[in-house]
Amino acid sequence: MKVLMTDLGGTRRFSSWRSIFRKEASIVKAAEGELAGSIAGNDTMNPGIEGIVGMYVKLGELDTLQRMKEHRQGLLDQCVDTANFSFDVTRSIYRSDLEVIEAGIESLYGEITGHVDVVNEKRISGWALYNQHPDKRVAIDIYFNGNLVGEVVADQFRNDLLKLNKGDGHHAFVFVPPSESYQPPLQIEVRAAKRKMLKAVAVEPPAVAVEPETAVEPEMDAEAK
Repeated sequence: MKVLMTDLGGTRRFSSWRSIFRKEASIVKAAEGELAGSIAGNDTMNPGIEGIVGMYVKLGELDTLQRMKEHRQGLLDQCVDTANFSFDVTRSIYRSDLEVIEAGIESLYGEITGHVDVVNEKRISGWALYNQHPDKRVAIDIYFNGNLVGEVVADQFRNDLLKLNKGDGHHAFVFVPPSESYQPPLQIEVRAAKRKMLKAVAVEPPAVAVEPETAVEPEMDAEAK
């Protein structure tokens, strides 16, 4: 199939597009080659991205998965539409690949320990770390009534965490809710790395104070007096 480009810039972009796929094919071929010994004898298995990532997870190849993530992100960043060509399908593929790779990386990071210390209209704060990889930082997502309202990274230093041997102490987070979003009733959820629930709390509107009624004696009519 021939693709005709009508301008020099478009031609250069198409050349770059072909380069992307050559590069992609080479990394997949190399990865499958590295896994050949592990899947030899199984003629029906097609590793695909899930198979490749799954095998790297079994081998504990965290660094390799991180390089794969950087590579896919680099390819995604190059998929810029032109007047003559759309990369919608390609972007969708790379985003899907990134989700699989990120899930593999998360599984190698291991269990998460953490705690939410404060939840109010001024701040939501606490700490979180990966037990097996305390040098990595945990992403924190905050949801109000099921809607994502904030994303922060647990990378702030707290001396008490260091004293408690929580990694290097750089595992705290603080999120300041937008004033217009903190409107009880609220169901607030704080999740670590999209998979561990650190805290779920319901915030009710403040109770309205009711003034006690003052008893008023009925007035007597003139005859009663």
